[in-house]
Amino acid sequence: MGNNIAGYYKYIKRRKYVFINSNIKDDVYRKVILAHELGHSIMHRTQNCTFMNGHTLLLTSKIEKQANIFAAYFLITNSLLDDYKDFTREQFSDCTGYPEELIKLRLNE
Repeated sequence: MGNNIAGYYKYIKRRKYVFINSNIKDDVYRKVILAHELGHSIMHRTQNCTFMNGHTLLLTSKIEKQANIFAAYFLITNSLLDDYKDFTREQFSDCTGYPEELIKLRLNE
């Protein structure tokens, strides 16, 4: 996949596939990528979508934002929010490993 592509969702012959770059070693980041691509598989079933390393959480296209919001709600549960209610976004990110952009989406939606 190269260094720029972290993962992608592909719809081929009525089957859904999610690919994660094997070079991604960070478990939390792999979860974020997987949750994002799962969002595409549910909400954008027939569209092929790519998760770009370092950029996808910042994109503003409608389908990418929807996949990011799905990932935020999928990964950051109400219980987790309660556990870190007195923390700043930066502290929350440091403790959980989730990107601040993802936390911001979860808190603002």
